[in-house]
Order: sequence, then C-alpha cells, then structure tokens
Amino acid sequence: MAHGLSPEQIVFGLKFASDPQLSPDGERVVYSVSKVCGDCTKAYSDVWISNRDGSDARRLTRTGDRNGNARWSPDGSRIAYVSGREGKSVLCVLRLDGGEAEPIATHHHTIGTPNWSPDGNSIAYSAVTDPEFPDGPPSSGPAPIRFTDRLDYKQDTRGYLAEKRAQIFVADVAARTTRQLTSDRDDHIMPIHSPDGTKLAFIRLYPNAMRSQLEILDLASGSFERVTADEGSISYWLWYPDSQSLLVFGELAQDQQTDFFVQAADGSSWKRLTQDFEPTGGYGFGVGGGAMPITWLDAKTALFTGATRGRRGLWTIDVTNGEITEEKIWNQKDNGAGFDASGRYVAMVYASNDGAGEVEIYDRQTGEKSRITSFNAARFEETPVGEMTYHALERNRYTIDYWILKPADFDASKTYPVVMNIHGGPHGYYGWDFSWVDQALAGAGYVVVLANPRGSGSYGGDFARQVVGDWGGEDYLDLMAVMDAVEELPYVDATRTGVFGYSYGGFMSSWIVGHTDRFKTAVIGSPVVDLISFFGTADIGHCWGEYEFGGLPWTNNAWYVEHSPITHAHKSKTPAMIIHSEGDDRVPIGQGEQLFATLKKIGLQTEFVRYPGGHHLFMREGEPAYRLDALKRILDWFGRTL
Repeated sequence: MAHGLSPEQIVFGLKFASDPQLSPDGERVVYSVSKVCGDCTKAYSDVWISNRDGSDARRLTRTGDRNGNARWSPDGSRIAYVSGREGKSVLCVLRLDGGEAEPIATHHHTIGTPNWSPDGNSIAYSAVTDPEFPDGPPSSGPAPIRFTDRLDYKQDTRGYLAEKRAQIFVADVAARTTRQLTSDRDDHIMPIHSPDGTKLAFIRLYPNAMRSQLEILDLASGSFERVTADEGSISYWLWYPDSQSLLVFGELAQDQQTDFFVQAADGSSWKRLTQDFEPTGGYGFGVGGGAMPITWLDAKTALFTGATRGRRGLWTIDVTNGEITEEKIWNQKDNGAGFDASGRYVAMVYASNDGAGEVEIYDRQTGEKSRITSFNAARFEETPVGEMTYHALERNRYTIDYWILKPADFDASKTYPVVMNIHGGPHGYYGWDFSWVDQALAGAGYVVVLANPRGSGSYGGDFARQVVGDWGGEDYLDLMAVMDAVEELPYVDATRTGVFGYSYGGFMSSWIVGHTDRFKTAVIGSPVVDLISFFGTADIGHCWGEYEFGGLPWTNNAWYVEHSPITHAHKSKTPAMIIHSEGDDRVPIGQGEQLFATLKKIGLQTEFVRYPGGHHLFMREGEPAYRLDALKRILDWFGRTL
C-alpha cells in the first residue's frame, strides 16, 4: 500500500504561492498565497511580502477573499493589487511604510493586473464592463432574456457574455477617479505604459481570446493604432526604452509558431528577429491579465523566461541581430517570472514532481537559486512523493518525450499497475510539473505515464502543427508507442493498464477505447467526441475548430465524422467512467452525454459523473468539494476496474 499524497492532502493540505514580483531595487518581493481551508467551500488568497532572502515574511492583506496581482510603484514605496470583496473587484493601493490599503476603483466584474504610470500618479488596468447592466445584474424578477448577434457570445469560466467585455481604464491615485479609455465590442487587457508615460500598449482579444493584437493608445489625443497582424496572437511584449518601438513575442498567423519581432509603435514598420524559435511563452492572459516574463538588461539585450521540451528556461535576446543565448534550463514548470530593475534577480514559483507553490529567487550574477518560502515543506517531509524519470523514443521523424512518475514507496522488485495520463490542448505539454491527478494516482500506488505526442507545445511550431488536421492519427500512434515501451519495463504489470485524459486528453482517451482494447479501463474527462456538434456548441468551436480540424464541417464533413470518437465508440470493449462539469462551455456536457449514451447502449460498464455549475477547469480551479470528489472517484474507479 503506497503512502503518497492523498486527495484530501492535495486539495486541502497545500498552499500555493504565485505571481512573485521583485521591488525595483531587488530587496523585497511580493506574491500571492492561495489555500483551501478544510472547513471552507472555496479557495482564498492573500498578498504577502518578504525580503529577498525570505526574511521578515508577513501577510499584507486582511480584507477580501481573493487578493492578488500585486505590482510595485516605480519608487518601490507602494503596491497596487486587486481584491475580491462582497462580489465586487476592487483596485487597492497600499503604502508599505504603514497605513491601511486605499480602495482606488471598484467594479462589478473582474479587474485585471494593474500597471503604474512612470511618475506613479496613475494606474492603468482592465475591467469587465456590461453595457446592458452597468450597475450590476438585476437582483429580482425573472432572469433577463438573452439575445445575441455574435458568435463569441459565451466563454468558458465567464459563462454567457452578451456584450460584457474587458475595457481599459486609468485611475488617478490621489483623486481616486477613473477614466474609461476603450469601449468597443472586444476584450482589452494588459495595459502597459510606455517609458515616457505618453502611451499605453494593450492586448485586444478576439474572438474568445483565440487571436490577439497589440493596440497603442496615445493618452493625450485618445487616438488608437492597431500595430500587429490581424490573424496573429501575442504572447508578450516589451516597450523599447525610447518608447518608439516594442519587442513582441507571438505568432504572425494561427500556426503555433512564436517568434520575436520589433514593432514600431506607430504601426509603420516591423522586423522579424527570430525564425522557428522553439521555446514557447505566454501564460494564458485571459481577462485577468498576467505578468510579462521579459525585461531589459541594457539598450540592446532583453531577458526572458519560457518553456522548452517540458522544462523552464531563461534566455537573452540581442535585439540588434536576433541572437538568442540560453542562460539556464531547470527541470521544473515555467510559471512566468518577476524581475528587479537591473535584471540581476529573477523571482519564480517552484513547481516540479517533488513539490510546488514555493517562491524562488535566482541570482544571475552568482548563479545561485534559493527557495525563500516553505509553505509546504512540512507536508512533503511528512509525506514524500515518488520519483519522476525522463524517457524518450524516436518515431516517424520525431523524438517523443515522456515521463514516468513512480509511487512514493516504489520497490523495483515489484510490479505495479500503470495509468497513462494524456494532456489537453492538444498543444499543451507535460514535463517537470506538479499535477494533482498524477500525484493522487502515484499516492495510491500507480505508475503514471505522461507523454508529449506530436502536437504538444514547447517543441516549436513544426512539432505542434503535426496534430492539426490529424487528431487521432500520428498523435495516437505516438502514445501507443510510448505504452509499448513502458510495458517492457520490469516493474510494470502490462496486464493492468489504464488511461486517463481530460479535454483533448478526453478526446484521445475516447478515441483509444474505440480503437484498441489494450487498456483494461478508462477515465474520460470532459471529452471532445463529436467534432461537428463541438464546432457549433463550444465557445471556441467556430474559430479554433476550423483551424484544428482543417476546415468547416460542411466543407470537410467526411474528416469531421471519421475523426470523431463517437463514430467508433460503439466498438469499445473498455469499461469507462466519464467526468464532466455541467457548466463547461469549452467542451459542453453534451459531448460527455453522447459518449455515455453510446457506451451504455452497447452494454459496457460505464458511469457518468456530472458536477453542477462550474467550468472546463473545475478540477483545478473549481469548487473544492468537487475537486476532492473527482480525485477520489478517479482512484475508486481505477481501484475497482484495474
């Protein structure tokens, strides 16, 4: 019997630090800490501060249940942060020499990451507005009738949108007044002041955040300039010190290939700096925004973080010639970074197979990395986790990386049941990370296999594009080749193999059970099974699906049908449990319902677990009681069927 982390310990027993930001002088760091109490029904977070070495750590926020996105003022005397209070979002400023936090602006909907003006007098931010109900939704009477004339009328995690979109605001810190700067029908997020304080650069997202452009706003005249490609997608950017240009990292087209460009702020010119750059970056800005993982070291050199082949990396780029220099690669997940003004220190959050949720500081001058928090140290000392090992195989022109996570009390003389966990995306990726599901499985005595088949991110555009128009093709064969290799290991019981997958992983696990009976059981999470109905019902089906599936349902109908797992599900012989959130707009629950009906109709042992409300990411960010239940049900199912 293994003795790794239990579902209860994973959901309720860990704290997670995030978004560490160094003060301009590099002497202090602020970060958020989130936790779920054993007697609470939701997670809460607070802003903390400490010296760079971790000393004098203390909690700064006492009001509100979700405090975060803390950003330093240019002189390091104050922080701005966002606080969730009584169902509203509040922008606050706190002086660090004493006193209470001052509310600067309040909105009915989400406020994004604040950005100080260079003089420290104002703060730019995004906030969701609702033109139909500017003072908040009605508190009584029947629910409003929903009308729309646009395809992007809903979005996962946000629900039914109608015309609710994030707009750019500027708040005067002293006067506590706000001014709305944008108002069109798209989301606008992540405003960043130019160094001279005369302009704002921000992201315009459309449709449903599948594409993005940079826009430049002249603060004096109010004029806008859209400066990047219509079909592209921006991961992050950085103003040049002269405020005349921007260093941009992103895609020119929807092709999974991110590179560096220099873009004139007036839109007059642009220049490509890199070609087919492999590492990836960007942290799912969403409406709330996020940290920019890039900073200047001098007038021609920028420092940035990203992910390569499932690992965190730190690089520099010479913007005069596009030359990239690798500084450091770590066996851990890339979670963005915070920098001091000089670029000597880098603040990161540690996440790897043996722990997560701690702030680390990397000193580029000495090459030393130190962990300055210990929120979960006692838990991991008391309950060690299993070892993770890296492996790779060659198949059909590509190297396929995979990792094996072993139980905490692994004994090489024994044999263990194995579960392959298939990532989402399909352009997500596995690597040196701390995953709740994987740790729960390993803690219960399973060997867990995590593979990056072609299509996975962090390997460059060519590798990522191999899955486009080929879902269930070479990606499936890559995974089967990994299992062939794993089943040859002396400690693996090849007669007890299971598969788990969520989202695209749910597609693939559904595809697998319709094409092979090598797995004895399956847990299928939020599966895409009918590509035609997914196109019309998912929040991104109409735009993202057209790209991924190689066309529209009426122009590429035969492909849609043949590559839909539901077409082949009737051939399955594998017992399956399906888990799905009823509020999932990314993969609507009708997908799970179709699969359940088919598997039950052919007489398979099948269970369907539906979680009320929620959204696509409920297992990671949803109701804590549901997160716990899902982990326990996964273990129970594999325990009964494997």
